Amino acid sequence: MILNQVFHKNNRRTLNPLRHYITIVRGILLKGVGLDVLWIHVLALLGFAVVLLSISVSKFRNQLS
Repeated sequence: MILNQVFHKNNRRTLNPLRHYITIVRGILLKGVGLDVLWIHVLALLGFAVVLLSISVSKFRNQLS
């Protein structure tokens, strides 16, 4: 039961784009790491961008028609 709650909480955390952005900024500015370490977070942010942009475009097209 508790393990299931922890798993669910971790899944919600990965759906927050701010978490990925902060990890990227912290890694670059404070630790000096490159994209070879942070690539998964960059892909997550790109995924968020693609999904949100496609939703926005479809809603805009519906508004025009």
